[in-house]
Amino acid sequence: MILRIARFTMRLNTIVVSGVVLLIFACTPRQVGTLKGTVSPAEPRAQITIVQNGTPVASLNAAAVDGTFSAEVKPGVYTVMITSPASTLPVTITDVMIKAGEITLIPLVNMAVQNGKAIVTGRITPVCPGTNVKLLCEGKERAAAHIGADGKYEFSELPAGNYAIKAEAPGYAEDTSPLTISSVDQTTEQNVLLLPITATAGVDWASGKIRATGHGLPPAQAASSTVRREMTKRAALSDARRNLLKIVENIRISSTLDIKKYMKDANHAERIQGFIRGYTVASETERDDGSIDIILELPLTGPAGLSRFVTE
Repeated sequence: MILRIARFTMRLNTIVVSGVVLLIFACTPRQVGTLKGTVSPAEPRAQITIVQNGTPVASLNAAAVDGTFSAEVKPGVYTVMITSPASTLPVTITDVMIKAGEITLIPLVNMAVQNGKAIVTGRITPVCPGTNVKLLCEGKERAAAHIGADGKYEFSELPAGNYAIKAEAPGYAEDTSPLTISSVDQTTEQNVLLLPITATAGVDWASGKIRATGHGLPPAQAASSTVRREMTKRAALSDARRNLLKIVENIRISSTLDIKKYMKDANHAERIQGFIRGYTVASETERDDGSIDIILELPLTGPAGLSRFVTE
């Protein structure tokens, strides 16, 4: 009798422990997340590569029937690269967040891009190790090119559309140049000058902006309060323009050339003066004593940036 009770007790304990283990397992959140998406048109050779910090962590193919794909990866931020025979250009989706136990759905990826004959070519200056040139289409990275020893790059077989050339190199300000291809047999040349990052007051290299502040004092005499304020504002604006020129003059084009030296040539000086006249008023502040502070802003990079005005 005692032996039967002991066996029953051991069996009951085993059942309780097993139940607890199952309960703990069921309550423990999954340590992976799921990435799902669809590639169109459905093509079994469409390949999806999941990359984290430059290292591929998973690679799979889309389903032949409906183009869907699904992958389980650890939580984190990833880049998803998709290639397909339907297009000569890959699609790159950055900053894809995967959370544990959740499904992250990528919007439909349309790879059915009609190939064209257009060409985008140009030169990146300076030529240095680590320079990357990427082709963006509708804001998304579509291809990357190798830079030759002479700094030249080329993207070919492009259809008509809105593109951008994004160039970056260690120690230089990143630059993006938008362009439009309107004809399938169009050849577009887009040269990019990368500005070296140096400690220059008034230059925000991260945002690609040049900012200068001007201060204006109210005149001792004025016909009216309106006239006094207008004269104060003009004084602040004039001071800000002078400071803006000083900041621009200190920006380096290369390790041996800054804008001040560049402007010794009359044609170059005219180009820089034209650039400075394109400023915008970022802010205007009137003080209790009637003085006015004005901040002027100019783009350092981009289609209207300083780099465009010094690119020969």
